Amino acid sequence: RIDQGDHQCAPRPPGAAPGVVGGSSGRLEAPPAATGGGTFVYPEDGSVIRVGAASATASAQPGVSASAQSSVAALSISLFGGEITAESIALRSTAAAGSRGATADSSTSSVTGLVVLGAPVVASPGGQFAVGDWGTLQTLTLTGATSDKDGISGESAAVGLRLRLLAEHGGLPAGTEIVVGSVDATAVAEKVAEPPSISPASPPTSSPRPTPPAPP
Repeated sequence: RIDQGDHQCAPRPPGAAPGVVGGSSGRLEAPPAATGGGTFVYPEDGSVIRVGAASATASAQPGVSASAQSSVAALSISLFGGEITAESIALRSTAAAGSRGATADSSTSSVTGLVVLGAPVVASPGGQFAVGDWGTLQTLTLTGATSDKDGISGESAAVGLRLRLLAEHGGLPAGTEIVVGSVDATAVAEKVAEPPSISPASPPTSSPRPTPPAPP
């Protein structure tokens, strides 16, 4: 997606969560399971962003043992006419929660073949790079957390690339943010209903009978 201040001017398609570059605007949510994909250019000439192909999936299972997962795959990514390129982005986010605890993971996500202004860059988790004097690029923002407060839950998320413009560039104003690839997954275990308590039955009681007086 591309955000210019308060105006969002590009799609947020396939993904189990907000904002995945692809061919149609929207958002995938589960349940039920959903899939999507396509190509994407913005604007029409692709001068800002071009994605050769993208696909996404989302699935979730609620209940006392809950689970969720989402994934996005994008190929041949190019920003600003090739100033930033990547061969592929693969994101996967999972979460599970049950009576024994919760898990949350996005560590298998990756960005390969990243090149910034002609120089190869290793896209490590939490990486941040200056892009000339006009932008900053973040790679693989991964989060995951579990909680047992007010119920057992797990939540994870992943963003492939996030480019923030510090100055006007390519016709876009300073403050514009371009996100390529974003997924998240949340699982919350339903509480097991406790059976109603039943009080034990009291034993029957009898009233004592008065003893008649003995005859004289």
